[in-house]
Amino acid sequence: MSNYNKAYTEVLEIITYLPEDEAERIPANKLKFFMDNRDKNYNFKYDETIPFEENNIMFETKVIFVSLFKDYFATKKQKEKLEEILIKNETKRQELLKEKYSYENLFKNSKNTENNVVIENEEKPDKIQNNDDVYKAKQEVNEKSLITIEKNNIFKRIINKIKEIIKINNKK
Repeated sequence: MSNYNKAYTEVLEIITYLPEDEAERIPANKLKFFMDNRDKNYNFKYDETIPFEENNIMFETKVIFVSLFKDYFATKKQKEKLEEILIKNETKRQELLKEKYSYENLFKNSKNTENNVVIENEEKPDKIQNNDDVYKAKQEVNEKSLITIEKNNIFKRIINKIKEIIKINNKK
């Protein structure tokens, strides 16, 4: 089950604490959707003695309540303000994603790691490094790479295919 199924359970629980006239603003089809898609095994108890923000409420539940507030409770002015906040937050999120996954930053770690290996090797000219040290350093660089490509020679592929056939025949 997804987090949204649990969030629907939380939403339904919290709605029971709303005044009746406010709860009636939420359309029946929306409530039915929450009921049909909730996680029936998830137990959530809302504590009305503490503020909404301090309750242990999932992020998804808060997102649903923002949507409900915007659609059924907010005044026109509140909707405009909320829309501005949502647009600003989305812009910040997009900028962070763009920075995080930019071409320059994406390969920074692997390039730095490769440079560190070379620098480490160059800094110790008086020490003779054996092949094991160089191999380990290169292996560390490869572990931090984004993509690992496994190449099997023709004999390994043939052996693997035979093993697959034998397993299939043994199952029958």
